[in-house]
Amino acid sequence: MRKALRQNGSRAAVARPDIIKAPTKGWSANSLPIQAEDGTAIVLDNWFPEATSIRPRKGYEEHVTGIGAEVQTLMPFVSGSTQKLFAAGNGAIYDVTSAGAVGAAVQSGLSSTKFSYVNFATIAGQYLYMVNGADPARHFDGTSWVQPSITGVSSSDLIAVTSHKARLFFVEKNSANIWYLPVDSIAGAATAFRVGAQLKRGGKIVGIGTWSVDSGDGLDDLFVLWSSKGEVLIYSGTNPGTDYAIVGRYTTGSPIGNRPLFPIGGDLAMISEDGVLALSTVMRYDRLTTKEKALSSRVVDEYLAMVKRYSDEFGWQLITLPKASMALLNIPGAGEAGAAVQFAYNVSTKAWARFTGWDAACWELFEGEIYFGTPGGSVCKAESSGTDNGTSIVARCLPAFSHMGTPGRTKHVKLIQPMLSTDLSDYSLGLACVVNFDIPGALGVGSPATAGIFTWDVSVWDGPDVWGGDAVYDGWESATGIGYVISPYSEVRIDATNAPDFDFSLIGWNVLHEPGGISFSA
Repeated sequence: MRKALRQNGSRAAVARPDIIKAPTKGWSANSLPIQAEDGTAIVLDNWFPEATSIRPRKGYEEHVTGIGAEVQTLMPFVSGSTQKLFAAGNGAIYDVTSAGAVGAAVQSGLSSTKFSYVNFATIAGQYLYMVNGADPARHFDGTSWVQPSITGVSSSDLIAVTSHKARLFFVEKNSANIWYLPVDSIAGAATAFRVGAQLKRGGKIVGIGTWSVDSGDGLDDLFVLWSSKGEVLIYSGTNPGTDYAIVGRYTTGSPIGNRPLFPIGGDLAMISEDGVLALSTVMRYDRLTTKEKALSSRVVDEYLAMVKRYSDEFGWQLITLPKASMALLNIPGAGEAGAAVQFAYNVSTKAWARFTGWDAACWELFEGEIYFGTPGGSVCKAESSGTDNGTSIVARCLPAFSHMGTPGRTKHVKLIQPMLSTDLSDYSLGLACVVNFDIPGALGVGSPATAGIFTWDVSVWDGPDVWGGDAVYDGWESATGIGYVISPYSEVRIDATNAPDFDFSLIGWNVLHEPGGISFSA
């Protein structure tokens, strides 16, 4: 009888490579690290997830300085080839179209600079129309600033303005009263449209907007009102005095901030205590289901934590940057030293990330670029620079932990190979092998704070120019660890003062590891 072959106890285990793909599904902020699904990230700060890779966000640069107090509103005026950007802060309005030190105020003596505004066209011309609930309404026509004569209601009591089917509509503060002007009018007798009897839960109107069924302006557009108690009223019709009719009444969480509605594509996004919702979703599902269907569903736990802590802070706002398929949700007070953070959303892939380092109080899109106003009195242009106003951009990523194809077995990681391409030389990269769901703390901007992370910033990245001039990095680096599950914690720091349009794509990591056995605790 043959004997069984005896195992060679001295035989060395063979290391093998495996792949962890970049977290293109975005930030996972709804679960414990052990529950994060493949393709997501537990930490995704200042990276933007795209279809096949992730990239560091671009930086910002100061556009205008010297306003002297928090910039609370940015407002564009667009009329043909005439385009201007105005900033409201420090009790005044300033023309900030051109870069540099701010000039003299174009409007001053204001009690509030928290404006609601709309660009409105009539047969007489184009107007930037604004109200703030404290000062008389005013508008700019490309040349002159005018306080229009409105009767029926004090224009100082109007807190929100929108245009709908060639009319201006306003919200009266602390009430359920809507006021509207005649068609193609910027002044004159305002008529009340009182909706208090339709609010089953009481409260006041705080949000007003248009929902476009076909993504454009037309007769099928619906008029949307949102109350402080979370009731949404939707009206159809062409004349509120004769044929407006309720076509929908829905319940959501209460609105957050004084700018809770924002059009995204053909939908209307809603910043609520339940999440960032699409109006089309609110119309299709009950409130218990909308959290799961919300735009913010993948980050709803972190979102709700932010709402609990910072919902009373000024500065909640949505903005989109169409050229990057990017939407930003500004959350005031949630960052270090009370600075703002942004939840970044890929409109195409529905993936989220978190941006830090942009302390924004308000946002606006102007000439295809996004700008933000700061608490310190500056206006900054974002996603447009190779640094954060001279400071390195720091992006951190901890992808979901991987079993590397062998659940329950120990892995001894030997080397990690980042798979990336870039046209930059002024950057550094740090790597650490993190094991067994042991989440590292945040790294400081100055130096790494977690053992095992190394950095370099010299010519180890040199390689053949491919893909339109980008260099592909294919070197293996030492980043060791032993555990059942592993994740390549990565930090990139970019200082590209002379390369604002830099390319940088990370598609994943090759991990060389030695499989081990199953260990049993005593």
